[in-house]
Amino acid sequence: MDENDVWQVLSAWGRGCDPPNASERWKHVKSTFVKVTVTGDAITYEAYRGPKYGGPCDVPYVVEDSGTLAQSSTAGGAATGDNWKLVVSDDRLRVQKADGSDWYWLGDTAWSLFQELDREDAEFYFSTRASQGFTVIQAVVVMGWNRDWNDENAYGHRPFHVGDAGNPNEAFWRHADWLINKAREYGLYVALLPAWGSYVSFRQGCMK
Repeated sequence: MDENDVWQVLSAWGRGCDPPNASERWKHVKSTFVKVTVTGDAITYEAYRGPKYGGPCDVPYVVEDSGTLAQSSTAGGAATGDNWKLVVSDDRLRVQKADGSDWYWLGDTAWSLFQELDREDAEFYFSTRASQGFTVIQAVVVMGWNRDWNDENAYGHRPFHVGDAGNPNEAFWRHADWLINKAREYGLYVALLPAWGSYVSFRQGCMK
């Protein structure tokens, strides 16, 4: 068993025999049933050896491995203060946090994050991706591409009034700020693409 196996269980949260709101989760990983329990600041796991097929419910399996992971080791632990800053390591080979710990870019592409998700859906999305070990959410603020460049968000607010890039709609951008700050609460960095380049005219210096 290793941490990746445990994260597989967390990524399957709410599936299998456990009820959706339970503190214990089960998943079949590498011919072994893994039970993960979240209590306070720790994540504990037990690996049960059993039949290759079938469910873990009411089956007297034998524990073959167990352990505890600090919850702060997940991507869900929000980084605060100076430790949120990313720097290049002294050997110029790695990206690190300010405290010297290595940081890895594992990104999920959510191009339409700023258009499609309301606050409730966004919080569920961030929570899920953090529990799966992602560290970055990649999104476009002014979407374009497969939708209008000035398309409205989940609350009906467009980035700019009357299609004028010089006249921002504060309601849209307040929601954008909320999304970025909420992602940070889950320890997720947002890799922000301001707008698709095909919607910018460099000769005119303005949005098409």
